[in-house]
Amino acid sequence: MVWDAFDSLVVEVLMSASHRIGFLVLIVVWTMTLPGLAGAQEGGEGAAEAAPGARSEPEQATSWSLSARVRPRVEARFNHHFGLAADELNYGGQPDEADVFSQQTRVGLKVARGRLSGRLTLQHSAAWGDFGGDSLTAPPLALYQGWVRFEATETFFADVGRFELAYGDQRVLGSVGWSQVGRAWDGVRLGLRPGGGVAVDAFAARYQDGAGGFLDDDAYLSGVYASMGGMEAPLLREVDVYVLYDARLGREPSAEGAGDGAARRNLVMLGSRLEGAAADARLTLEGGYQLGSVCAPEALASARCQDEGADIGAFFFDSTLSYALGVFTPFVGFSLASGDDPESADVEAYNHLYPTAHAFMGYMDLIGARTNIRELRAGLRFEGEGLNAELVAHDFTRQQPSTERVGLEINAQVAARFGDGFSLGAGHGLFVPDQGVSNSEAAPQGVANWTYLQAVGSF
Repeated sequence: MVWDAFDSLVVEVLMSASHRIGFLVLIVVWTMTLPGLAGAQEGGEGAAEAAPGARSEPEQATSWSLSARVRPRVEARFNHHFGLAADELNYGGQPDEADVFSQQTRVGLKVARGRLSGRLTLQHSAAWGDFGGDSLTAPPLALYQGWVRFEATETFFADVGRFELAYGDQRVLGSVGWSQVGRAWDGVRLGLRPGGGVAVDAFAARYQDGAGGFLDDDAYLSGVYASMGGMEAPLLREVDVYVLYDARLGREPSAEGAGDGAARRNLVMLGSRLEGAAADARLTLEGGYQLGSVCAPEALASARCQDEGADIGAFFFDSTLSYALGVFTPFVGFSLASGDDPESADVEAYNHLYPTAHAFMGYMDLIGARTNIRELRAGLRFEGEGLNAELVAHDFTRQQPSTERVGLEINAQVAARFGDGFSLGAGHGLFVPDQGVSNSEAAPQGVANWTYLQAVGSF
């Protein structure tokens, strides 16, 4: 009886730990600001006089800064189902037609004192009209980031709390800056900066806190990302390598109703990114291979592993070649992500993990996850004084169960900056479908359209 009560208490504490991270970080960051604020209130004379004979330590100044950003946006979508029923779509992540007014508001605080520094970012993200209304729902005000950093040496630091994970071009790990919600993680990160353009991060973080019990339906990501930039080798300018481990946990049922915590997914990814440059040309190559094991689909649906599952064997590759011609930069690209062969017992569909997919798979987000797809792209960017613009076309082809063209997506967008704190942006996309959009004999009809207009104000 005593052990059961103790076990229940431990589970409750661990399950609620992630919800306390923001509160703990807030206490630490606020404590760091107190000496600086007290000194300011006392006109710089807040320090107590040293006792006779005591060795005086150099005063540690506290620096802090505030920031804020407001980003309202309106989007409109038309004919995203191409006249097909919802169950006839291979890509059904978007509503057929929609107009969405949304906003993101962030207020941030940065604090540094000695070897300690920290950051707090509060975020309010919502669709207009969802505040109150007839349902009396509360607005989604949350802690987006809240971490404390301890710099043990000039080359080594440790972060604890809630933070973003964004590396390389964000093809695998990204903060999803386009999203009004964004992506952050609860965990620990260790960083090494020995100089010479070398940066190594090791991290372990939880992104899903299951409600079934201790380690039941929890999900964790851990890994090491190493980058070497500023290289003087011919053509080669930067090399990144990374190893990631993504685990989703679930209990196997037993006669007693408990299990041994068998994992629903054990996914290991080995990847690399290369960046080369010559004159005004720039080439980026990135690819990765995934291995491990995953539960059968029917077991995943019930969050339980009934057996050892299937082996994973998947990959992706992406490349972009650009050439700067003054304010214009034309570019071309090719990407490939494996699909699941129905004749194979292995799981061969690439899992795109946690990227900023919006930047690569088309701004309309019709394709969504980078998996079972072959893509060709070509475009032109303009970067002027206070004005940026881009025109890009993507041609998509499904690979499994047989090669089938999905369609052509064309995106155009423009952004104008007015001073340091305000900008306006607008864009339009159209998708010309092919038979690969449909999973039935019915042919897609018409063209999908998407338009957005947004403003960004910051200080």
